[in-house]
Order: sequence, then C-alpha cells, then structure tokens
Amino acid sequence: MNQHQVIYDMLSDDARSDETMQFKEFLKKNDVDLDFDISDDTVLDAIVNRANVLLNTSKVKDEDYYTVSIKDDVLGHVLLRGLASVNDKIESWFINNEAYYLKGKFLLLDSTEQLRLLKKIFGNGNIMTLKEYVDRNNLGERWSKTTLNIPYSERFKYYVMKWEIVHRLVGRRQCKLHDGLAFMKSGDKELGSVFMTVARFLLKQKIQQTLLPSEIRDALVEELEDEILDKIQDLSGSVIGYGDITEHMEKFPLCIQMLDRFLSSGKDLGHQELLQLGFFLKAVGFTIEDYRKYFFYRHPSNAGKSYEEFVSGHWGGYQLKHHFGLVGSGKSYSSFSCETIVKEGFCPYIELDGTKRRKLLESVYGEVYDQKTLDNLINKINKRMRVKTPYNCTIACGHEFYLHYSIEHVKGRVLHIRSPLSYYQLADHINAGKPIAEESIEITRKGKK
Repeated sequence: MNQHQVIYDMLSDDARSDETMQFKEFLKKNDVDLDFDISDDTVLDAIVNRANVLLNTSKVKDEDYYTVSIKDDVLGHVLLRGLASVNDKIESWFINNEAYYLKGKFLLLDSTEQLRLLKKIFGNGNIMTLKEYVDRNNLGERWSKTTLNIPYSERFKYYVMKWEIVHRLVGRRQCKLHDGLAFMKSGDKELGSVFMTVARFLLKQKIQQTLLPSEIRDALVEELEDEILDKIQDLSGSVIGYGDITEHMEKFPLCIQMLDRFLSSGKDLGHQELLQLGFFLKAVGFTIEDYRKYFFYRHPSNAGKSYEEFVSGHWGGYQLKHHFGLVGSGKSYSSFSCETIVKEGFCPYIELDGTKRRKLLESVYGEVYDQKTLDNLINKINKRMRVKTPYNCTIACGHEFYLHYSIEHVKGRVLHIRSPLSYYQLADHINAGKPIAEESIEITRKGKK
C-alpha cells in the first residue's frame, strides 16, 4: 500500500457504522486482522506500542517509518482512537501526539506522495506544483525567479494553494504570497505545520464519530481504559487536571512556577505569557473544563464574576476553547519550546539579572542545599547566561534540573532542557524512580550546538 494512503486512512476513513462487520472491513482493507478476543494481549500490545511510538515523535526517522508494519500502525491507531472517544484525557494526549507523529511521517514522504495526500485532503483543484501553475498560466521559465525569487530548477519543490484555504493554518511570513496564492516548499516546516493543524482537526472529527463498534468500544473501556491511561502517565508524565496542580507544581520548570505565582498574586500577564502558561497546562493533561477553572480562579480580571458569567464571555466561552481547536480554525496549539519562550514569553534566565537569579534560586533551594552547592549552581548559571541565547538557556535550565533532582553531573557533557514540557516529563520519570535513557534527556557534548 502507498504510504500516503496509510496516513490518509488514519485521518479519513469511511467506516462510520456501529456494525462490527463494517469495522472489520475497514481493517481488512488496511491488511489488518481482528481475529482475537478483546482481552487478548494483542490488543494491549497494539495500543501500548502505538503509545510508545507517539512518545518519541520528535525522533521519527526514515528507518522507523518505512519498516513499520501497516498492521501495527493502523490497528494501534484505530484502537487508541476508540479509547480516546470515551476519555477526555486520552483524547487530548492522543490528538496532540498523533498529529505531531503524522506530521513527521508526512515530511518523510517524497514530493509526489505528499502532493497525492494533500490533494485527497484539500481537493484536486485546490493545490498544485509551481510547475503546474506556471505551465497552466503560460508564465514562462523566468516568472518564478523574477516574481517570487524561486529558481526555475525548484519548480517541482513548491506547492501552490489558495491563501483563503490556508490563511488560518500558516502565517503570512511563513510562505511566499502572490495574487491570493500561497507558495510553500515541500519538506519545509511551514508545510508540515499546515498538515499537522489539518490532522488535528480531522482526528478530532474521527474521535467524535466514534469509529469503533459499541461492543468493541465497551470491551476496550472495561478491559483497558485505566491500564492504558496509567501507561500514558507512566511513559509521558502524569496526566493532571486542575485539582492536581498544587501536588505537581514542584515538577514544573521555574518559568511555569513563576508565571503561576505572578497570576495567583494578582499580576496581569502579557498575552504571550498567558499562552506559554496555558499551552503548557493543556499539554500536561488539562481538559477544557480544567483550563477554564484554572484561569477563572487565578486571573485577576475575574474578580466579582460568577463562573457562569466567565464561561459565557468571550475569553472563557470562546478564546480558551479556541486554544483547544474547538472553535475557529480547529487548530489545537502546542506547548511552547524554549526557543519560542526566549523570543516571546517569560524565561527567568533571560529576564532576570545575575543578582535576581541568585535571589530566586536561593528562595527555592536555600533550605535544601548547603551554601557551597548552591553557589556552585548559581555561578554556573550566571556564567552561562553572560550571553543570553536560547541555547544557553537550555543549558542553564539543565543545571537547575541536575540540582533539583540530585543527578550526578557527567564531566564534559551538558543537559539541555528544550521545553517546559520536557522538563515536566523528565521530572515525572525521576519521581517514579525510573531510569531515563540518555537520548531521552537530550544530552549533547559540551560546546556542541
């Protein structure tokens, strides 16, 4: 089967009936057998294998993609999607991770396969190659270079789409615009982002349609719902809600802890700071109701309002739902990376000078560690932050993580924390007493960028 067809079937299948036979026909079409009892280990293995794949979405490689069996790929996807249809926390986790994983697989397709998949999703008449566009309009070989600064030799590498179709999916600066059209290069992150946003929207639709027949879905819930939720928590960090936040706060990086403290003390955060905080909470498992409760009870602008007034207003009734892709374009937003935070959000290693950084770290660790150990950490961080770059911030955060969890430092190697979410996931692993593989904690040799 063509690889683009495997991806397309995951996003848009036609097995929507509650009849078991139609479900089996769908799996048969994808070379998948369903000749086992729902309680068999085969089912749990398929789901857990899929969960493990999704927990390593940033490491999708050619060999991982092209050697994966269609049975494991499709069966794990469909069964996990069935569980997502009956559990909000599994749904939130599944949509975010599955869309990111499918984006990685999409970018590994060759340009011909990419185009076939995009035409199936958007419609044949809504996307074409730059060469097709130039030939269809008799623009000549020099047009792309003189008008768009795209060499004629790359005419097969660019796709052309109507701006009105993708304007909610990609920013103006992320593509070349001309005459109401967007020109995007195959393999670029902009095109991948468009695909991931659409994938999230389609996955949400698939989950809402509850693909699995009721008898299979009910058996899955009875046998596996709690077990797979525990497995997801075990592998990717606890999936938490509004009522759990105090208990888990110590596993949050300093940037998130400080933003929470600012908000709780009555400070009105900037727009990007609110997004940094909110998208992180969403990523660790907050449902839309958890999300609303958190901002209702903490944000100073809600003083004197009832919860009903808040959820019926623009922010609580629309804006927060927009973050989850429940209204508007359907785009569900991901937790910020440290690179984005340094540019747009709040990073204590960037925002605070050496003296304030010392005061902050002493307030957090002063009663835990002796002054010599603490001074050693602070001096390392302040030395690193003489040059304020995203790269140095990831190392400074790594130094703090080492101290927080008493991890022995390996000489000549440094730990990079590349996002608040990765900090939380690593902290959750350590608290559970589990070893962390070297590649999971993103260690690179000192000085290598």
